[in-house]
Amino acid sequence: MQTIKYLYIKSKLILFRAISNTQYLVNNILKLSIFTLVAIIFFWIICFFDLSMDLQEFDFKNVLLAIATIFATILALVFTLSLIPIQNAAQMWSFSILKIYKKDKQTFWTFFIFGLFTLVFIVLTIFEEKISDFLLFSFIVLSFSVILDVLRGYHSHVVSLFDPESILNKIKLQAFETIDYLDNTVKEVAKYNHLLLDKDKKIDIKILEAKAYKTLPNYPQSINYWLRDLSEVYQKSISRNDLAVSKQSIFTMLEVIKYYVEKRKNNIYFYTVMTSLIPIQEADIDRDVLSPFYELAMNLFKVSVKRSSENNALEIIDFYKNISIYLANINPKLSSKPINYAMECIKYSQTINSIEIPFQASQIFFEISNTIGDKNLDYQDVDSHIMKAIEQIVLYLYIKNRPELSEYSTKYLMKLNKSDDDFIERLERIMEIVEGFVPFALLSEQNKGKISGYIPLSEVYSLTCDYSIGNIYEYAVAFCKVDKKREFYNPYQVLIDILDIYWRHLRAIAEKYDIQNSFMIHEIDQTIKYIAGINIELYKNPIRDKENDLEELNEKFIWLMSFYWVSFEYKKTFNEYFCRKIIGSLKEITGEYLEQDLIEVAEYCVSHIESIINSIEKISNNIHLLNDLLEEVLEIKNLSDTSTKYKSISEKCIKIEKRLEQIEKEKNHVK
Repeated sequence: MQTIKYLYIKSKLILFRAISNTQYLVNNILKLSIFTLVAIIFFWIICFFDLSMDLQEFDFKNVLLAIATIFATILALVFTLSLIPIQNAAQMWSFSILKIYKKDKQTFWTFFIFGLFTLVFIVLTIFEEKISDFLLFSFIVLSFSVILDVLRGYHSHVVSLFDPESILNKIKLQAFETIDYLDNTVKEVAKYNHLLLDKDKKIDIKILEAKAYKTLPNYPQSINYWLRDLSEVYQKSISRNDLAVSKQSIFTMLEVIKYYVEKRKNNIYFYTVMTSLIPIQEADIDRDVLSPFYELAMNLFKVSVKRSSENNALEIIDFYKNISIYLANINPKLSSKPINYAMECIKYSQTINSIEIPFQASQIFFEISNTIGDKNLDYQDVDSHIMKAIEQIVLYLYIKNRPELSEYSTKYLMKLNKSDDDFIERLERIMEIVEGFVPFALLSEQNKGKISGYIPLSEVYSLTCDYSIGNIYEYAVAFCKVDKKREFYNPYQVLIDILDIYWRHLRAIAEKYDIQNSFMIHEIDQTIKYIAGINIELYKNPIRDKENDLEELNEKFIWLMSFYWVSFEYKKTFNEYFCRKIIGSLKEITGEYLEQDLIEVAEYCVSHIESIINSIEKISNNIHLLNDLLEEVLEIKNLSDTSTKYKSISEKCIKIEKRLEQIEKEKNHVK
């Protein structure tokens, strides 16, 4: 039944294609041969109704000679007048139009048909007495109809010079023909050399093809000629502010590049280039065609920027994006260079203080990684270059005092995290980059003031953002699975690695920067609480029954919480509101872990509270604040008094209580 259904659908598809092709063919015949068809119908009517006329007194010799003269005159006029639009198109767009029309097939056939009919009519003047009058009359009418159709077709061909899209298409086809010619030549040479090799010395014919390209004279120049031609069309369209043509010319360049790479994808030759540091692999197509064109595209970008055409400049960046995505599917080693050239374009736009181009480019860079997706590419092939590009853009926007745009661009940096083999390495690099943003974000918050509502690096730390570090940790829980082949492997290893990155990052921020008066400390505090809640759920619902699975995770979380006390140590000021929030968070975490009998984490929470109190009492005279903090400590003490196994925590709370009472007495004595 399935086979019958398949054959039915297949037959319907074949019938549909046949009807479509027939309609297309008929439409083209009607468009190209309308006068000829009319003449055929006219003579069919004469023959069918026997409407032949007496033509014996008709002087065909003079008529034939006159017609030959008319055809020769038309030929001269047509080819003389057609030079005007050709010349205008060459001046307006590109002088390669002259080269294209010099070898134009339609021009050749038009000249051939006109010349042939002229000669035929001259010959007929000699032999007209030996030919039937009706046949001569029929031939004259039919000849005029054919000539009119040819003339109409050539007119449309010449008029197409006024259409920029048609010109771009002609240049593209010439580029395709050049690439095909080179490719066919190389394959013939490689095939011949492969046959000449001995059986024991046979090598892959693809290698021979790659080497054959180097032997072709002017091989790169032949392709680059047409690419430079398209760039000329782009520049002239920019000068006329013709955005549609400039955009189409960029798209045509991309088509030519793709066509060339598609022809070369199976015989790309990589060679070693010695740099000042390490030897690197470079492709011959990169050296011969791609890199010169990248340079050319960068010059087009500069032209667009100088003419204040930001939309066209972004089209150039988008071109680099598209070619990078395409090359990643061919060979990942080729995809990084377009990204680097795009970054050079962004640097140039920054020299003229452009804001829109770098800001929009951050999304374009992200789309490269997002479009490529998980194709088993190495992290260093694409994403590392994109991270570097977005990092420079974000820093530039901060310097230009546009923190809102910086935050938006930072979102694309966080979105680069992927659940692949390089996840941990990528996350670590992103956290290093974010650490460089912190001083700029804090300064922007200080300049704007608290009432502005600006939250520094909210895309990184705020739980309301899908790709923040707290949500990334939650997503990673789904990848915690038992490896049956490696029972010794900790199923929570990915979470352990994430926490290792987080605690180093947050502790570095707490040590280097004064964040007590920033909303940033509030967002980080909420993230740590969120992570604590996730870990508690893991304790309640473990993946497998092994107690030591979560021990290392516990240890890393303890290190993560060191952010709290380091944030207040050796600081000269602090925010009382945030201080109360942090002590409250530590109290909540202590209570949650005590419920699971995780005494070690609870002890460290209390120790952090003690360290924070010791830090703030040195710089604060607010007795009310200290009393409020004492109430939080007493609540923890009440929780720990419920069992003797929490004795160590109770002792720590008592110690803090005595210290706070002593501080209060000392401050009252001073008063």
